[in-house]
Amino acid sequence: MNFTKKAAVLLLLIVLAICAGAASVSAKAANEEDFEYNNQNRTITGYLGAGGVVEIPSHIDNLPIAYVDKNAFSGNSTVTELIIPGNIDVIDAGAFSNMSNLTRVQIKNGTKTIEDGAFSSCPSLAEIVIPQSVKKIGEGVFSDDTGLIRIYFLGTEAPAAMGEELFAGITDETKILIPESVSDKQFAQFEARLRNSGMAKSVTVEKGAPIIIAVTASDLTAEEEEKPREPIKAWVWIVVFVGFLALLTALVVYVMGLMGIIGIKNMQTGKNRKNSGKSKT
Repeated sequence: MNFTKKAAVLLLLIVLAICAGAASVSAKAANEEDFEYNNQNRTITGYLGAGGVVEIPSHIDNLPIAYVDKNAFSGNSTVTELIIPGNIDVIDAGAFSNMSNLTRVQIKNGTKTIEDGAFSSCPSLAEIVIPQSVKKIGEGVFSDDTGLIRIYFLGTEAPAAMGEELFAGITDETKILIPESVSDKQFAQFEARLRNSGMAKSVTVEKGAPIIIAVTASDLTAEEEEKPREPIKAWVWIVVFVGFLALLTALVVYVMGLMGIIGIKNMQTGKNRKNSGKSKT
């Protein structure tokens, strides 16, 4: 009995350890290992992943990431969407430039600076969300983004510093949307700042909450739209299957142990009855 219980408990502990290990390694494999970074500067310097929808990690090796380096993603052709966490203070010059298949960018609330040409020459880029925390946008950040349809500014005031030629090369179809909550005076000031940054008169500025990206009222942080995730890697399924087999084995051993105990008790009861009958005779 004691051996059976100990074996079952041991197998259950092994299963839990396997599952915990799989979860932690899976999270790291799906995120941290896709990025080159400098721990000392807390800077992401490159991308090694398979592309698709990419969420930049807020921490690597338990250290917060504060910067995306110059040209870190420049020239990438596999990334289609980017989600940038708010604890990244600075997006450096050209960080996401010349990305041929990038269609959408979501910057979370907290980022303060977008340097020169950070998202320039991305012909497929259609939408970008700029949170209220951004105080500086450098020169030519959106230059030659010929597919840009919507730019969402989530703050009620334009960034304090906006570089020249910010919108050079974008089409007349581009719309800039700012929050519904702004007053007419704020709207006029916001639009004037945008026009002074080289935006063509044909580009429209409108009030309106983002159509696709939900915005919370508390901090105007853009929340991620539901989208398909990357498929789970084969080795994760193998680990889960092995864990399931181990759990099943533990349950079988436990049940067999219980059946054995019941059988022993029944045999003991039979012997007792037999001995009792003999003693009466």
